[in-house]
Amino acid sequence: MKLVALSNVIKAHLQVNDKKGIYRLFDIRILSCEVGLRKPDAKIYKYAFRKLSMKPQETVFIDNKLTNVETARKLGAKGIFYKSPSQLRKSLEKLKLI
Repeated sequence: MKLVALSNVIKAHLQVNDKKGIYRLFDIRILSCEVGLRKPDAKIYKYAFRKLSMKPQETVFIDNKLTNVETARKLGAKGIFYKSPSQLRKSLEKLKLI
């Protein structure tokens, strides 16, 4: 299993997040300011699938914006609309990921 950060972020916030070490938690980072694409544009999701060498059906996309989750679902990914830690845990358990 790989953990990927797929985030809409501007360069100034990227620098702050890098200093805090936030992206060290992820195996791969795909950031809008680095790739020139933003969620919910389907192109950034397709870019992520190619970078991972995975089919959408093999991925789980988690986001706190429903429109972003809907795009991932339309492309074939399993999508989880994040509302709270406990809800996320239940959703991941349903998928047998934890």
